[in-house]
Amino acid sequence: HIHFAKMGGFRAMEIYYWAFATCGHFDWRSKYPNGMEDLRGITAKINAADMLPGWHIHYNKVDKTASYVTPVPDPRLNLSQIFTLAQQVGTDSTTITVEENPRDCTMDEGRRFLRIASELIEYENFTTTSPYQFRQCKRAALGTQASNYKAGEKIGLLDVDDNTSVVRITQNTDMQHEIAGRIGEIYRNAGFRFVYYDGAEDVPPPYWFTVARAQWTVD
Repeated sequence: HIHFAKMGGFRAMEIYYWAFATCGHFDWRSKYPNGMEDLRGITAKINAADMLPGWHIHYNKVDKTASYVTPVPDPRLNLSQIFTLAQQVGTDSTTITVEENPRDCTMDEGRRFLRIASELIEYENFTTTSPYQFRQCKRAALGTQASNYKAGEKIGLLDVDDNTSVVRITQNTDMQHEIAGRIGEIYRNAGFRFVYYDGAEDVPPPYWFTVARAQWTVD
């Protein structure tokens, strides 16, 4: 890669975080058995080639497999819509009736998840006429635990990204600061010299504020 970058006259090279770590906790992948030492070896080669080593990151979301999501979903994961249970839900219920119309909920594969308390529920479809229902639900999704819920409790649509392997986080809690701390530590220790903030738009509204605030927090 460095050889062809030099031939092309490029002055910088980005390392995509997914090559060496997971999203959110940034745990090391098996291809980097020595962790930071291995990553520093990569950036050193780029520096030695007289190019700038940069880091391509997703900084405002977390991996679906991370402990932020399973087995107990972190309450700081963003919910893009909130609903009220119209009827009680048992541990084996596969239909969830709500007060509000879910017409704006996604039907994209890999994004149809609801969170209530410590459980994630994957729905197959929903109705847009009363009674409003999420149907053919798979309980205890992504390794969470099914439970009973009373009418009146709140349930929300988990804000799964267009890249369905990750989930967006809120920007009104300390979660972004928490992740920013890990990003800063890796950036400093690895010897990166610039950052590409990928997915800057993947934050809750109001976008005019939260897009910039998320980046400011990481900076």
